[in-house]
Amino acid sequence: MSKTKIRAFIAIAALTLIFVGLPLGRILLRRGTVAEAVQGAPVTIARPERRDLVSSLSYSGILKPESTITVLPKLSGKVERFLVKEGALVRKDDLIAVIDDEIARLQARQAKAGLDAAQAQSEKAQRGVRPQELENAKASLIQAEQDLAQAESVFERSKRLFEAGTVSKSKYEEAENAMMGARTTLANARRSVSLMEEGASREDQSMASAQVESMRAQYELALLQAQYAQVRSPVSGRVVKVMAAVGNMVSPSLPLAVIAQDGAVTAQVAVPERHYGRFLAQRGAIPAKIRPIAFSERPPFSAEVVSVSQTVDPQSRSFMVELSVENSAGLLRSGMYVDAVLELETARRALAIPERCLIRGKDGVYVYLLAGQPESSQSPQPGAAEKVSRVAVVPGISASGWVQILSGISGTERIVLEGNSFLEDGQLVRVVESE
Repeated sequence: MSKTKIRAFIAIAALTLIFVGLPLGRILLRRGTVAEAVQGAPVTIARPERRDLVSSLSYSGILKPESTITVLPKLSGKVERFLVKEGALVRKDDLIAVIDDEIARLQARQAKAGLDAAQAQSEKAQRGVRPQELENAKASLIQAEQDLAQAESVFERSKRLFEAGTVSKSKYEEAENAMMGARTTLANARRSVSLMEEGASREDQSMASAQVESMRAQYELALLQAQYAQVRSPVSGRVVKVMAAVGNMVSPSLPLAVIAQDGAVTAQVAVPERHYGRFLAQRGAIPAKIRPIAFSERPPFSAEVVSVSQTVDPQSRSFMVELSVENSAGLLRSGMYVDAVLELETARRALAIPERCLIRGKDGVYVYLLAGQPESSQSPQPGAAEKVSRVAVVPGISASGWVQILSGISGTERIVLEGNSFLEDGQLVRVVESE
């Protein structure tokens, strides 16, 4: 046989193999697939359980004091003594610093002298004049009458002489002025005697009493200013910052120290923007747990969300959540780094399944149940082929790998856990393991 005929024979055989062998291969492959399908796809199953589920978020934050008090002096002056250091614990009304009070003490003495004078005037107005004072006033009145009579006599003589041209006009006017002055003195003397005989009026007595009260208020204010030289802690807490030293000049606008109350602290946590709606919808306080890195071996500290920021940071796309942390033991300190778990929602004895059972598709959320569940609680023999049915469910909260099912199952079903990704409704499966 020639080489040409041999090559033609090989080509015909190859074409025969292609057109006959490929369909035969497909038939054999399909037979194997059908046989495997009849046997069932291997799956594992799980059963629903009643569980307590807590939907939570975990983020890190920083502790801050719930409130800080800036201690401002109420008196200007030089610091003579400073009695605390940063980190020191102080109680309410503990002495923190002493300011030079020399000016305040002088003002107090001056105010006391004014008060004493006002009280004396008030007592005089209430008591009236002494007899000796009245006698002196009457004697002054008699003298004023005599002085006026003499002044009038001198004036009449000066007038005649002036008209006769023997006295100058200046002498005449001088005599006239003396007479007018004597008349004024007499009028004042008569008024003084009359007032002394009548005594102080009610208006005068009231004015004297009011003057006493005014001077007493000034004296008490001066004493208070002197007390301000001793600067005391307004609250119990810890001194977190000292802002003055001995010898410094201070005033009511220059703070001395900052005190943080250790009884309560807050944690500030940044939460991603996608959760903002959940926080706004939450009513009432949101419970939380705080675990400081410094006390990782201790049980977490109880806390609750007390405020949610009204704005979202455009840079970080997060909002601030503030938690009030229980700190009765006084262990927590401002600036500590903590892990916070925010418990947004809790479901007690919820009907739950492992979250891996869920299939989330375009047409909703569903699970695969094994059809034909036996009446008894015993499962079919391992390896037996069973059909699955696809059932839509409504999930609730999820936590720790479990998800709450609000509707779709009753709680007695066998649900495909693993091997459910490519199942179809009515497909045969083979249970190889149960959880």
